[in-house]
Amino acid sequence: MGLSYFDNKKWLDISREERLYCAHLYSQIKGKELKFVKWLNENKGMELQTNCEWEIGYEVCLYREYFHHFREDSIKENKEYPQKRTFDLCIFSENDIVIIEAKVKEHFDQKQLDETKKDESLIPRVLGNDINVVNVLLAQSKYVESKNFLGSKKNREEFPYRISWEEMDELFPNDVFERADALR
Repeated sequence: MGLSYFDNKKWLDISREERLYCAHLYSQIKGKELKFVKWLNENKGMELQTNCEWEIGYEVCLYREYFHHFREDSIKENKEYPQKRTFDLCIFSENDIVIIEAKVKEHFDQKQLDETKKDESLIPRVLGNDINVVNVLLAQSKYVESKNFLGSKKNREEFPYRISWEEMDELFPNDVFERADALR
């Protein structure tokens, strides 16, 4: 049952906010991180370790929090690291960090892609050189499957790991992911 001022729809029926859909995905993966990691390995050709503990984070401001808790210097003093950089979702293990950047109703712009690619080298410098950082782009299936996905061939090569909201709906049915995949 919806609300009259939303034309008898629920908030979930009208919201296009990416964070809402990411929050739902976080809730679905939380406590089932290994299931998701195995799915990534089997369906996306990743080679993430499965004999270890995994933890998911939502709206992860990795640089800011790491500097706050573990470094004597301030992130403000380290202009090389972005203070406000926030990842939609991260899945952490001892040796791997999977960053998931998501879009619901829009495309990835070049600035965000450049920042995301840069994180693959910045994070190991902060946390330790043996950390493997993997970027995954999450978007609508029609976008992910498009020949024009990410614009250039270089971008498509630099971001080989892509998942769709439709795939998340198949993995975690009866949630909001079918709607996320259908939004314009």
